[in-house]
Amino acid sequence: MDAGGFRAARHRFFGRTLPVRTDPARVLEIDDPHDLARARALAPLLDTPLPDPLLPDSPLPDPL
Repeated sequence: MDAGGFRAARHRFFGRTLPVRTDPARVLEIDDPHDLARARALAPLLDTPLPDPLLPDSPLPDPL
């Protein structure tokens, strides 16, 4: 974050913003119950399960 810009604006929203085109098939904007149902239906297809850290053969995830 630009600390000088933050101090000058005196809030976290400062600088320029620009619109970005996105592919609607790859974006999940949840504004109503139908959008939430769509997100819940797609979540199992997009989420990758994490290995069980208690199993001895499970690879350990990289630390953050």
